[in-house]
Amino acid sequence: MTSLMPRSNFLRTSHFGKAHEVFGVDIDEALAYSTSKMVWIRDRWVGALYYSLVLAVLVYIVGVQVLCRNEHFEMKDVQGLTRLWYSHPTLNNCDPLKEGCVTDFTSFK
Repeated sequence: MTSLMPRSNFLRTSHFGKAHEVFGVDIDEALAYSTSKMVWIRDRWVGALYYSLVLAVLVYIVGVQVLCRNEHFEMKDVQGLTRLWYSHPTLNNCDPLKEGCVTDFTSFK
């Protein structure tokens, strides 16, 4: 048969009747966290204001910052050299500058 204990005793003791303490610190107090209370506001004007502000922020971020100003890119100076090298097709993709490399052109016919 189980008896209902008052809430204050339930928070301070475990299922075995021992206190929830480690090194003199109450574990419930040490690991406690706070949450925010959720409220549902049922007013069309407050809702319209909220959603219009959310939409304005999204339009500003996507439309202005990303699409118009390209501010989502990190700007850096470009350094280095460019190099482009092309050659004719070769058999087994060998180096055309080496001796014994055979070309591998295909006919258009």
